[in-house]
Amino acid sequence: MKGKVLIIEDNQEWIKTISKFLKGDGFHVEVSNNIEETLFKIKNELFHFITIDMNLFDNREKRNIDDYEGWKVIELIKKHGIQYKTGIMIITGHGKEFKDNEKLKNAEGIFYMDKGSFDKEIFLNLVNSHVEKNDLRFFNDFRD
Repeated sequence: MKGKVLIIEDNQEWIKTISKFLKGDGFHVEVSNNIEETLFKIKNELFHFITIDMNLFDNREKRNIDDYEGWKVIELIKKHGIQYKTGIMIITGHGKEFKDNEKLKNAEGIFYMDKGSFDKEIFLNLVNSHVEKNDLRFFNDFRD
């Protein structure tokens, strides 16, 4: 195994897609699809890479992007400096809304990809290069 990845996503099709890519490339994958479980996992476990869907449990109501649950995850990540040792990527279907968002521009060390232009090769190359470069080691890290 190459390492441990957390997928934070509520859409089952995206969970299957991203999991398939990562598992096929040799990663151990864990999934969280609600904010409470996500915050618990980030506080209590280490990961080599984390993907974040910003709008968990999208109930189709029009909300301001500053209210998306993913910001709570990023706040915790930044508070603990996790982005300096763990790769973080926002993968969202709200790309146009995020393009000029100031919070995202100030999210140092966090990658971004729009679901509408998701590219498997770019994604896997980024995950692999980040995991190899940082060489984070921890108990039960699923690394060979």
